[in-house]
Amino acid sequence: MDGRPNITTEFRLMRIVYPEMVAAHSAFDNVREARRSALEIGGRSKIEGSLVSLFGKSHAGKTTILEAYMEASFPDDVDPEKLDNKRPQRKVVAITLNGDSSHMSFLKQILRAYKDPFPGDGNADDKLERIIKYINHYKTELLIFDEASNLRIRKATDLDATKTHNTLRGFAKMGCPVVVAGTEEAESKILSDGQLVSMNHDVSIKTLKQDCATDMQLFGSYCADLGLALKEHKLFPKRSNFVIDNTIACLFIASGGLRGRVSRLVEHAAYIARQEDADEVRFDHLEAATDAYSIKNKIVTYNPFRESRKTRKKETRVA
Repeated sequence: MDGRPNITTEFRLMRIVYPEMVAAHSAFDNVREARRSALEIGGRSKIEGSLVSLFGKSHAGKTTILEAYMEASFPDDVDPEKLDNKRPQRKVVAITLNGDSSHMSFLKQILRAYKDPFPGDGNADDKLERIIKYINHYKTELLIFDEASNLRIRKATDLDATKTHNTLRGFAKMGCPVVVAGTEEAESKILSDGQLVSMNHDVSIKTLKQDCATDMQLFGSYCADLGLALKEHKLFPKRSNFVIDNTIACLFIASGGLRGRVSRLVEHAAYIARQEDADEVRFDHLEAATDAYSIKNKIVTYNPFRESRKTRKKETRVA
């Protein structure tokens, strides 16, 4: 340790705001407000809640959107509207589903999130009854399920699929809104149920396209903010300028246009820059990071930074 902030830790703490994040957080707030309104008029089981879906490619930024919302709404997992400072709060309950979650496992994970002392006890009906009691007791305003692709749903007619779909619908129908987040695989699993589709509010992250000027502007804005964040988090004394020359285009190619992936690429570049004791992350650091991260992980088959550098050299010679 040399006294400087840890690069990986600071990258995990970075929260760069972009349109899909704002839209998702607004949707979460809206369904929570509707839930509170229903509770105030005694509509615990009369007013149906909504399903909010947040789907997108792996590394698109879904989990970061959820984490940022929880951090902003409940610092240190404490409800700021309550004076008792009890932790964890249960107004919004977030569950990251683990691998191959059957219906029984799904229910157990919800009970664990509510700190049920014996989440494994009882059959499915017993577990569901306890969950509903927790939802009503704590007046839960939102249930969030991340990594929904781990739900054991192969097709809509599977027994596990039917039970899980029924459970999700049941939460919403009793008035508690639900958020499901995951990859495109999760989208096909969850939205294979027509009734869930009918109550769905979609805030999914679209795939950015390099031939779309608006998409490139959004991507460029994220990269510019990322370069500033490196300085704000005291990783480097100078702001890293990722908007010069054709750096944005190279970053897009090397990351597939995914925000989460470009953050990982820049994280690798930051380690390379620190080893050189550089005061910012430069083009050459991004080039080296593309070899170590993007090409090694088969995201791309060539290094766009190197190709760009070669092209610039040729143009300089001609000039």
